[in-house]
Amino acid sequence: MLEDLVVAVDLSGGSVIAVIGVREYVLKHPAFSRITSMLKYYREIGGGKKRSYIRAFPRRYMKLKPYLEVVKIYTYSRDTINQVNELLHETCPSVAIVDDRIFNTITYPKKVQEGKVSKDYLKRLVNLADNLANYFRMLLKNNPERFQEELKNFEK
Repeated sequence: MLEDLVVAVDLSGGSVIAVIGVREYVLKHPAFSRITSMLKYYREIGGGKKRSYIRAFPRRYMKLKPYLEVVKIYTYSRDTINQVNELLHETCPSVAIVDDRIFNTITYPKKVQEGKVSKDYLKRLVNLADNLANYFRMLLKNNPERFQEELKNFEK
């Protein structure tokens, strides 16, 4: 149980869920802030830049990986929601920031809708979950064989 753990849960394109957890003091640390400041919310990236941005994501992610406590990627299904709920109840984060589209399906009591997050350090975590979910959604769509291979490098 990690009492100071903060978790973000993001659904991308209705096909991939990313769950990422970081201790709160790490989220507030200048080194983590500096690395995550280069992350943008995927939908806000211009169309022509998305491909190069998503291609660069693994390199950026590997700089962040040592700071992360929990990283799980799921293909979306009803069973997946059960697995996410089990993970949240098992890790007992101080708060789970959940994508608005699946908020009502998450049973963890200490949850907040991602749209209601106002603190910058929490928004960075939401952006990281968003980027991770979008990266794996694109892999699933364009290169399903590599999807499983990449999970080994990304998950914790």
